[in-house]
Amino acid sequence: MTIADIVKFKNLIDSMSVDPPAVDVIRHFESLVHYVSSNEIRLESDIHNLMKDFGFVKKTIGSFGQSFANVSQSLQHMIEQQDQPLYEQSERLYRDILPTETVSQILNRKLPIDHDSDNIMRDRVKLRGDWRVPGMIIRPGLESHVDDMVALDPLYLVDSNMELLEPAKQRYLPEYQRRLRLYTINDYAEKPIFKKLPANQFGLIFAYNYFNFKPLSVISNYLEEMFQLLRPGGVLTFTYNNCDQWHCVAFAEKDQMCYTPGNKLKKIAQDLGYIVKFEYHGLLDAKWIELQKPGELTSIKGGQSLAKIVAGS
Repeated sequence: MTIADIVKFKNLIDSMSVDPPAVDVIRHFESLVHYVSSNEIRLESDIHNLMKDFGFVKKTIGSFGQSFANVSQSLQHMIEQQDQPLYEQSERLYRDILPTETVSQILNRKLPIDHDSDNIMRDRVKLRGDWRVPGMIIRPGLESHVDDMVALDPLYLVDSNMELLEPAKQRYLPEYQRRLRLYTINDYAEKPIFKKLPANQFGLIFAYNYFNFKPLSVISNYLEEMFQLLRPGGVLTFTYNNCDQWHCVAFAEKDQMCYTPGNKLKKIAQDLGYIVKFEYHGLLDAKWIELQKPGELTSIKGGQSLAKIVAGS
């Protein structure tokens, strides 16, 4: 039995609920007791027995609900007792295999996403577009997500080398290219990852199909530094391989992505001070989370020159 099998069973258990049918049963029984006890024909002995048994039913249903919830907790405990090899496997994937990939392999790696999920994600990214604050997109690649972030000024394009950034830059006319800031990072070296970027400046940081290939220990380093980069009220949005879902665990077991349980990632983020604003689990492989730095997003900018941004031919 694999970790994916255990998580799949837990996902099934978590999709079930005792509460709605239990509440319906209690309400129905309560109405029966009320009907009998409020009638002018008094059957004291029967009323007493009904109320006594009704109390027993409520207690038993409550006990059953807790026992059912304990099944999920026991499965989670079982997962945590057995998943350490997957963390180690992800570290090996990150250290030994991913660095050997070519630029072409990285650029052509796609994250399957259904149409509705893609629209929801794009709309939420656009919602955060604010010309008063800088933005950052990590691994823009061959995707068109820069189009959703052109309102942010300036917009930083970030990746591990310039070759990975050139395709995103070349999509635009020279006039807009001059407004883009290209920046390279190296998370294999000693921290800090973002050595020269200003603190407390960014309104939105977006990473697509990037943290899917980072182990939890490395993502934790990014979250710590990005918290310092964000302005109060700024938002960090990123996709990742949420291994609270069984098919994401299967990817990790096959070395296709890293093992990153969502419950662990959220705990790290909250310990760093982030607020979890939104989570989304699409039909395919797109799982993302939005984390906000506490506070209100403000800026001293008073205006912006207006121009329409279009991709180059």
